[in-house]
Amino acid sequence: MHQNPECPKCGTDMREGWIAEIGRGTMPSQWVEGRPESSLWTGTKAPADKTFEIVTFGCSGCGYLESYRRKE
Repeated sequence: MHQNPECPKCGTDMREGWIAEIGRGTMPSQWVEGRPESSLWTGTKAPADKTFEIVTFGCSGCGYLESYRRKE
């Protein structure tokens, strides 16, 4: 997405942000293509070539959130 979208609920401009994963550090959430697979070492496998950062837009009017995976 190159420009901030308009809220589909109320028509107000949405702002880009991110949803934090809190743990051993704060990181942006990620989306992994495919079904989850167990891993003895990490709990769940997340292949780097199938893992994408999530960008979330939040409406400044009604608070609606809409998320997309980044293509890069």
